Amino acid sequence: MEALLKDSHTILQSSPLRSRTNEPRGASPPLDSYLQNVTSVLSACKRSEISPEDLETVFEALASVLKADVPSDRRGGGGSNGLCSSAIIEACRCSRSLPDDRLRQLRGCSLGLLGSITASPKCANVVSKKELLKLVLQQLLVRGAQPNEEDVRTLVRVAPVLLRGSSEGGGCAPAAEAGASATRYVPPHRRGSDSDFSDSEHDGSRSRSLPYLCLQCLECIDSKLLQPYFIQVFEALTEVLGEDSRSRNLRVIAAKVASKMLEGPSQRSYLAMAELPQSTKGLHRGFTTLSVQLGRLLTGLHATFRAAIQRENDAVLLGAVLRALGILSGVSPYARLEPGLAESTFGALYRKFERLMDRSLEHSGKEMSSEDFSVLQNVTNCLSLLISKGEVAAKGSPDSLKKCVSVMASITCSGFYPPGVRLDASIGLHRFAKALPVLAAPYAGLLQSAITGFLREDQEAVQDAGKPSFGEKICQQEIRALAEVLHVPASEAGPMVGFCEEVMAEGIDSGLPLVRSAVLQSMTHLKSDLAREVDSNKLSFLVSKVCHFAGEISGSSIGTRSSACRALGALLSLEPVLSLFDSFEHGLVTLISLGSADSGTLQVSLAWSLANVCDVLREQTQSGKGLPAALAKCVAKHLPSISALTIRLAGCNDKIRCNAVRCIGYIFDLFSALGADMEEDFESKAVDCMLGSLWKGNTKVQWNCCYAAGSFFRLSGGTAEEGELRGKLLDAVTSLMRSSTNYKVLSHAITALRQLEWKAYLAGAKAQVCESLVHVLLLLDRQKAPQLKEEELKEIAVDFLVSCVEEGGADDPGVVAVLEGEIDWLCTISEKLSSCLRRLA
Repeated sequence: MEALLKDSHTILQSSPLRSRTNEPRGASPPLDSYLQNVTSVLSACKRSEISPEDLETVFEALASVLKADVPSDRRGGGGSNGLCSSAIIEACRCSRSLPDDRLRQLRGCSLGLLGSITASPKCANVVSKKELLKLVLQQLLVRGAQPNEEDVRTLVRVAPVLLRGSSEGGGCAPAAEAGASATRYVPPHRRGSDSDFSDSEHDGSRSRSLPYLCLQCLECIDSKLLQPYFIQVFEALTEVLGEDSRSRNLRVIAAKVASKMLEGPSQRSYLAMAELPQSTKGLHRGFTTLSVQLGRLLTGLHATFRAAIQRENDAVLLGAVLRALGILSGVSPYARLEPGLAESTFGALYRKFERLMDRSLEHSGKEMSSEDFSVLQNVTNCLSLLISKGEVAAKGSPDSLKKCVSVMASITCSGFYPPGVRLDASIGLHRFAKALPVLAAPYAGLLQSAITGFLREDQEAVQDAGKPSFGEKICQQEIRALAEVLHVPASEAGPMVGFCEEVMAEGIDSGLPLVRSAVLQSMTHLKSDLAREVDSNKLSFLVSKVCHFAGEISGSSIGTRSSACRALGALLSLEPVLSLFDSFEHGLVTLISLGSADSGTLQVSLAWSLANVCDVLREQTQSGKGLPAALAKCVAKHLPSISALTIRLAGCNDKIRCNAVRCIGYIFDLFSALGADMEEDFESKAVDCMLGSLWKGNTKVQWNCCYAAGSFFRLSGGTAEEGELRGKLLDAVTSLMRSSTNYKVLSHAITALRQLEWKAYLAGAKAQVCESLVHVLLLLDRQKAPQLKEEELKEIAVDFLVSCVEEGGADDPGVVAVLEGEIDWLCTISEKLSSCLRRLA
């Protein structure tokens, strides 16, 4: 062993090319002796006597040998090929016997040797490549053995060559010489075939082909590490999936690798930049951006998967390709890709499996095989993922969409299908109901019957060791699907009162967490029209139950408490609940008590609920009827607590703040309508929150701040302190108008300024407003093809500018100075503004 290591170090320090070319052609070169020595020493040496460091040295020396350029007349089935292959095989087999913690050390050198073999395919036979790939696969499967960037780069570089198979692997040794040198006997079980395709791809074979082993290695690597090589890897996978000559097993694992590479939030974010512009204007010749490359990749994958589905009938292969296509549909930004891509994919799937769906409806799953169930499961999942994108829902064939919904509803509610198939169908039905609630509405009664039937079963008998059962998961999806149908008119969906009085009441009181969570989420879809038909006692029961699960005393998880908080906000916003004074006050007190929680998840739901409840109360005060006396008294009593809690929430992150600042505006309106006394420092604290949010908040926070500013401007207070606060807020709003380009922000800002009476404007404020309006009009005038919303914004800005000039602006030197410099182009915007400015001139 010492002599072998010494020779290995010598080879690493010398040039194999020079050693070979200096030897006479007829003599045996020193490297051939070294290769024979490697085989004999490693085969005779005990595994315990070989260290990973020794094997690493041998691997590096073998890689150095392969880098030598062998003369052409020595290539083929002769000596060096067989000797080198035997040495590699023996080194790999010695390495595979090492413990996992020591095997991990050899990954880099074994991948380096694999790269050398691929670069010199004539110097090693197929068996040696297989043994090396098996070693790499074993190293990748070691727990915690995450490959580094160099390892991934090497494997991706050799993958296209290995996936091409025998076309790149010519010159292999005969089978008799494939597994060993000519000096020793090779047992039959250790002999190999010299064909890349003759072994692994046939069912029941114990060995595996080079392409299959290569795909197994790729499947072991984290998809995030493969992101930089998406285009290269997917091109190779596309070739495998597109060739009918490849075996079923090879194409199945290729589809599985594609699924793994596409799945995950990181991949979704990465592929979101993909685009395929219809116009080539502005694209430079010879240069393609990454986004366009990804767009072409996604479009090509759609074509490959569609072709494979149309061509194949094997259930296993169809299932793998359909799953890959479903994941691809979920990550593809169809709005930025080729027009009609989603619709054509949906249509191809529907035409291929229309007979299978018809058979499913006809026999209700009674005469279908397990292969049919598997294919149907993958088809429904794929179709529902496509429908969730929106393009298919808007442009798809009504007949095909109706049949898809019918099939999914039938599978979901039928007990003749396997639970897994029913679960995927229920998930697909929810997606269809979300995209096309009118098509799902006719099946509301069927779903209600299935849900109530499940809830009234013995739940302890269906529990699976504390884990959610298939029945519970299916029931959850059925409730979610019905929740999407709640707003559909009763003439199309039928009476949904039963859902509220039976499903909600029984579901929230059940001991099934997933069902209870789905019921809580469904309450956010309730509308007042439907709630009026529900029994008042049932509504009170629902409010009390939701209050229980929202409170800390229930012992529920933060997720459940957050869902209950949002559900409570939705219930308290229903007009029938406003008349249930005791229940309303109970719910309002519960919401206020949640302000002590520090969970950000719960605070997001709390801010949303408070804003919605205050919004409904504001609308009621502004309606002709107004609030009932008892309700007005209740609101006035708790309004100071709500105000303090809202100010606290407005100091949190943007997700919480966007609803908190909206609630501040509603609170101003409520104080004004109810004539209640607000706390002394509430106005100053509220204005400080709005000022900070206008400068630092995101777009949604900014437009909600503008609404709150308009509510503050409507207050009739005339103290010096309030005037100072209005001045600060007006400065911030006009500054925002000069810096923002968002339509909703600008629209809300102008609307807010219009709430302030002209007599309340401080000196110089009108000129400041006019300057901001001119800036907005200049921004809109630069738009070459303005949209409808931009035309509406321009009309709002022009009306306000005209009003500003007519309401004393013509006598304000500051206003005149601002408009004189821009009067020429301002007159071209509209006739109304032109006539006003001519009078000013």
